[in-house]
Amino acid sequence: MMCDTWGKGVFAAMAFLLLLMATGAQFGCEWIQQLLPEPATAPGTAPTIRELYEVSDLVVEAKVVRTRSRWIGKKIYTIAKIRILHRWKGDEGETGDREKVAFLGGTVDKINLHVSHEAKLSKKEVAILFLVQPADTNGPLPHALRICSEWGKVNLPRNGEPLSRLNNSLRVDQIIEQLQELSGPDSVRPPRIGRIIEP
Repeated sequence: MMCDTWGKGVFAAMAFLLLLMATGAQFGCEWIQQLLPEPATAPGTAPTIRELYEVSDLVVEAKVVRTRSRWIGKKIYTIAKIRILHRWKGDEGETGDREKVAFLGGTVDKINLHVSHEAKLSKKEVAILFLVQPADTNGPLPHALRICSEWGKVNLPRNGEPLSRLNNSLRVDQIIEQLQELSGPDSVRPPRIGRIIEP
């Protein structure tokens, strides 16, 4: 008897769903769409280079000298030491200056924390970085810069790799041209892109 009642309930639910689908198709699904919240932005849409530049405190080409992961509270953070090769935005400094960049995630004692929306840095890689000062100076890493978003890192080609390689929808050379336009004529990038420069 219980199985029979359950079966009738499932049948009624399926019939109701079919009726909804048929009515929605007939009226163009307009009334169903009105029940759904409007998306704030298209998911997965990358910001423009100008938008990244404007929100950043420091925009540089840098080489990752070393990385170290550690527990801070109940989370794993990685602190990367970078060597600045060129600066498009930020306080004037010498080429070769070193900064610390922190990001959530890493591996400590075979325990790995992977955060999909965080840009990551690896030793010896060379990249364009869009960096911001930490929002919370009382936070776990008050003196380390942060990458502005998951889109705030552009991997640069190594020796022999073409500058025409795509990063999202832009070629790497187009990204560099845009940065030079945004930063002005005093910040023309020296032609060393793609070379691995030892610390």
